[in-house]
Amino acid sequence: MNQLTIIGHLGKDAAVKRVNDREFITFSVAVTERYKNQQGVEVENTTWFDCIYSPKSTAVAQYMKKGGQVLVQGKVSAEAFQNNQGAWMAGLKLQVRGIQLLGSANGGNQAQAGQPATAPVQQPAQAAQPAQAFQPAMTEGSEDDLPF
Repeated sequence: MNQLTIIGHLGKDAAVKRVNDREFITFSVAVTERYKNQQGVEVENTTWFDCIYSPKSTAVAQYMKKGGQVLVQGKVSAEAFQNNQGAWMAGLKLQVRGIQLLGSANGGNQAQAGQPATAPVQQPAQAAQPAQAFQPAMTEGSEDDLPF
């Protein structure tokens, strides 16, 4: 099973896109790892994920602002592409199955501001529940419906 759970920060405000009468939320998430190497120098590595989410309602997109912290869960895939200079690069895409908003860009929790803390969720009966408190949101439709 290809399942990835990440916690990171939104790289830009989420956008709602419409393809063939279906609405999708697109956004990017940065996951930053900080550590000290063997020489004691602090190192910072950031991995970016291009995300697409197909919920029943795209209303959660209005709360997904640049810098906000999110927990996302879904299927990851890699993609090779050429940048503007012709060099080959690799990127990670995440087909989101569940999302939870953890905090706003200014450090406050969005739920405390009277906004919903999670996207609308729908749990299939056969899905195993993870040991942690997060319950992934599942969407209707198949993976073939996604525009990437």
